[in-house]
Amino acid sequence: MRTPFALPDLPEPTTADAHVCTWYEWGERAAWLEFGCGLDRAVAEQRATAEWLRSVRRQAEDKNAGS
Repeated sequence: MRTPFALPDLPEPTTADAHVCTWYEWGERAAWLEFGCGLDRAVAEQRATAEWLRSVRRQAEDKNAGS
């Protein structure tokens, strides 16, 4: 299933956790959810990107806390 619009071109986060989705998979789901609720396409893209950035930051903080 593909979104009807392009998500931002961002690098994949690196993680040892095989259960963590790539930024594209996660962003695609979030954008579909937002877009499906009738939000503007640009708003959905921005929110998906912001959520992805927060998830990468949390992963890095969790990894650093475990060291």
